[in-house]
Amino acid sequence: MKVFSNSKSGEVDIPQPRNNVNISTIRFEIQQKFDRIFIILYDGSWNAGTSITNGIEYITAFIYEQFPQISEYVKDQIFWFENYEHSPNIFDQVSFYTEPPLFATPSWNRLSKEQLLKKFNQLM
Repeated sequence: MKVFSNSKSGEVDIPQPRNNVNISTIRFEIQQKFDRIFIILYDGSWNAGTSITNGIEYITAFIYEQFPQISEYVKDQIFWFENYEHSPNIFDQVSFYTEPPLFATPSWNRLSKEQLLKKFNQLM
């Protein structure tokens, strides 16, 4: 499912920092619009490891490291979202108390797909 056009997407195994053992396999989309980055992390039946919600600090840090262009943006310009295969029309916006590259103290805000698209268009 593509929420935004012209997005970079893929599937990646997320290693645990201490021992390099994969903790999750996630799918993702990254969309740059003007001075903002939108990142959607997808979880589903392909992931036999830790859920996005339970591994969010590791997963966001890994994506941040894998795509250095994200580091050109400040915290308020980076928007993280989770989506689960079993709820394709529900998204959770994830915010962090800390500044990148440290992703700590996450909080979640539930959005419908329509709310997500509206938010995306408002931020343009």
